[in-house]
Amino acid sequence: MRISKTSEMLEDIKNKGYKVEDSITDVNTSIVEIPIHISGVRTINQVSMWEQLNLAAFIQEHWADNQVSCTVTVKSNELNQIKNALNYYQYKLKAISFLPKPEKYLYAQMPYEEITEKQYNKSVVNIKDIAIEINNEDSKPELFCDGDNCTIL
Repeated sequence: MRISKTSEMLEDIKNKGYKVEDSITDVNTSIVEIPIHISGVRTINQVSMWEQLNLAAFIQEHWADNQVSCTVTVKSNELNQIKNALNYYQYKLKAISFLPKPEKYLYAQMPYEEITEKQYNKSVVNIKDIAIEINNEDSKPELFCDGDNCTIL
């Protein structure tokens, strides 16, 4: 989770045992690691490029009224299938992005990282519940974003 370094909630998050580090891309932002365990969910290592494309096409057809945003993770043994996949899905998806699955993470502070059960258990051992109260911080929603600039209320 990305959070402003000036947020009143940040100190409480740290005190409750969450791992917090400085963002490497924004000097005003902290990154909070939130370990999650969900039983029975397959990881990206267990889902093929074709299944990811099929799920994106299903969502595009049955749910979205505009373009589905999806980045398909492609394993090394699937790279030579991208051309065929694009031909097959050319009328089922408006756009699609592909990202090769690296042996190690592509960049620091990735939004989702697969961890082992041992890593999860070590991460949560000191975490305590956070009582969420009405946020009294002065925040304004973004209305329009164009590149790096956003118009706000």
